[in-house]
Amino acid sequence: MSLALWIGLVTLVGCENNSTRQMPEAAPPPLPFTGPRFLHGTVGSMAKLRGYEPQLVSGWGLVVDLQGTGSSDVPEYLRRKLINEMARKGMGNPRLNAKQWSPRRVLSSRNTAVVAVYGLIPPGAVVGSTFDVWVTALPQTQTTSLVGGRLFTADLAIDGTNPNLSFSKPYANAFGDTYVSPVVDDVRKESLKYSHQRTAVILSGGSVTMERKLQLVLNQPSWARSRRIAERINQVFERGVSDRNQTAIAQTDLLIDIHVPKRFAGDVEKFLELIQHLYVQGGVDFEPVQAAELGDVLKNFPHQAEHVMLAWQSLGRTALPPIRRYYADEDILVRMTALEAGTYLEDGLAVEPLIMLASSLDEDVRARAGRLLVEHPRSAAATNHIRHLLNDASDKVAITVYEALAYKRDPLFIQRKLMGQGTEFKFMLDIVEAQRPRVYIGQGKTPRIVIFNSYAGFKTPVFASLWDSRLLVKAMEPNDPMEVYYRPWTSDDEPVKEARTYTIAPTVANLIFLMAQKQTLQNPTDGLNLGYSSVVDAIYTLNKQDKLMNKLIFQENPLAVQVAEARKVEFTPTRPETAPGGAGSGGQNDSNMDLPAVGPDDQRLPAAPTRSEFGSDRSGRSLEDENSHEDSGQSGMGAVPLP
Repeated sequence: MSLALWIGLVTLVGCENNSTRQMPEAAPPPLPFTGPRFLHGTVGSMAKLRGYEPQLVSGWGLVVDLQGTGSSDVPEYLRRKLINEMARKGMGNPRLNAKQWSPRRVLSSRNTAVVAVYGLIPPGAVVGSTFDVWVTALPQTQTTSLVGGRLFTADLAIDGTNPNLSFSKPYANAFGDTYVSPVVDDVRKESLKYSHQRTAVILSGGSVTMERKLQLVLNQPSWARSRRIAERINQVFERGVSDRNQTAIAQTDLLIDIHVPKRFAGDVEKFLELIQHLYVQGGVDFEPVQAAELGDVLKNFPHQAEHVMLAWQSLGRTALPPIRRYYADEDILVRMTALEAGTYLEDGLAVEPLIMLASSLDEDVRARAGRLLVEHPRSAAATNHIRHLLNDASDKVAITVYEALAYKRDPLFIQRKLMGQGTEFKFMLDIVEAQRPRVYIGQGKTPRIVIFNSYAGFKTPVFASLWDSRLLVKAMEPNDPMEVYYRPWTSDDEPVKEARTYTIAPTVANLIFLMAQKQTLQNPTDGLNLGYSSVVDAIYTLNKQDKLMNKLIFQENPLAVQVAEARKVEFTPTRPETAPGGAGSGGQNDSNMDLPAVGPDDQRLPAAPTRSEFGSDRSGRSLEDENSHEDSGQSGMGAVPLP
């Protein structure tokens, strides 16, 4: 063989070796299962949820009904948009008898304010789901306060506060009364007080108008696995009569669409957790064995209690025999985990162990046991202990039990009056059957004022003056009728409105009803027609003066807490044409508007005046008539004007 041929062969081999060495190694295939080993075989170990994140939406809006604290300042880039928006919704239309409220006149009033509106659509929200929204006066306007205002319906979209006003499809809308917390003791500097009143929260003010797609993405593509997972989900979470789609639909070998059944609309998070902890394998030969194995995991690894409980609940009632073994376990965490799983599976044998725990010296244990006892409406023993827990010395225990009852809308313990209807809804007034007097200001998904002991009154003598003497409250003796004087606020260009004096029974419940009540043909009882924020402010002021027999308890709204923190940070005014992302620079993101990070709202609370908590009473009967006798507000709660 010639020398040239040898050289060619060596060169060729060398090139092949170099190319072989330079080729990157192939990435390992994705694992079929992820997560803890005891959850392998569940939907969550084979797939991940997509679309399960809160969605930031925003938009421009108009707050009306202010008391001279607004501004006629409207940025030019917003004026035309707002005028068109108000005209589209009927303002200024003579056919609707709204000619006197022309859009231009409204914008020029000091009783209105242009605002930016922000909200976080909850994960898995369906059409009609509600969420809190945050409104803030624009920095370049002279608005001084949003107290007592009402947001005109505003559309919310992704990047909806872009100064370029580029169109974005609305995902939600927002409206309702602004709420500014009266608890401002820490706001001492004048500049901070000014900032405090220029931002507000609208509790449950946002409403979802477009459903967000929820999907499961498999770890490995497989048509067989995709179909099997969908079949198992549909087997356990069947489509309801009013549901349009199957709960799970296998779209590809990698994607499964998830549709939340309407019966879970009030607790989407719980539904999605159950799906992720659902074992794809099922059957009477599998579920009891798997439940026993989960019990061993719980005993050996108590920190996995939440995962074990959800997996137990997903297995169904055939898993109850192994779960019951832990109802009397010496480890309180193990015992409570088993009892919560058994309660979800409607096991009546869980009642007696829960009653024993409801007498614990630990208030956390009593609170959790009480919450679970509410889930046993057919047990007379559970009902009796609920009554004791509502009178518990611990506020935490009493409020936790009330929250569980409110979610069920239990008429045995709660008399409810809706203050306002539809778009004029203000708050729920709940009267709780209890002896220990409390007033609970609820600021979760639905604004509420809760009275424990409807007969509780005031520490007399009472003489309180509020809002520059526009509201006067007087009661000299414990059993004397209470006199309430009110003079409505009027602007300089309006005629003075007539002041009136009312007399009512001297109870906190009657005073709250009088302040919020609006006289209508359906409910002719007269009242002051004040909003939630004003009513809370009045009760808070009376409490500061030590005039309430009831203990006042505030539930801090998570969004309101974040807004309070944000007020401590200086908001730098910017002009649209000079702001980052302003005109000519491609738009401004919502994040540039100094929106505070928002945490999750309290769970298992009602969503809105006509939503999931109006589901059933303690015997499971339908409660569709919201204007039934227990909601009429006529049970000694009327107000009669003095002659």
